[in-house]
Amino acid sequence: MLGQNNSGREIFKFDLENELKDPKKKALIQEKSEKRIQELKTLIHNGTNPAEFEDVGHLLHGYLSLEKILKHSTRWA
Repeated sequence: MLGQNNSGREIFKFDLENELKDPKKKALIQEKSEKRIQELKTLIHNGTNPAEFEDVGHLLHGYLSLEKILKHSTRWA
C-alpha cells in the first residue's frame, strides 16, 4: 500500500531537541533563560518605556515557555 514503506525516512528534530540531550548544554540553556527572565521581570517592575512594554512582555512570555519546555524535556530523553 502507498506510504507504508517510509521506514528509510528520518524523523525531523529541532536543534533544541538535539541540544537538550546533552546535560551540560541543557543546564547552560536553563541558567541563561532563568537569568534573562529575572532581567525582564526587573525591567517590568522598575518601569520601562511604554513603547517597549509590550515587547518586554512578549519576550518574558517566550522565555517562560522555554522554561516549561526545559522542565518537560526530561520525559523525552
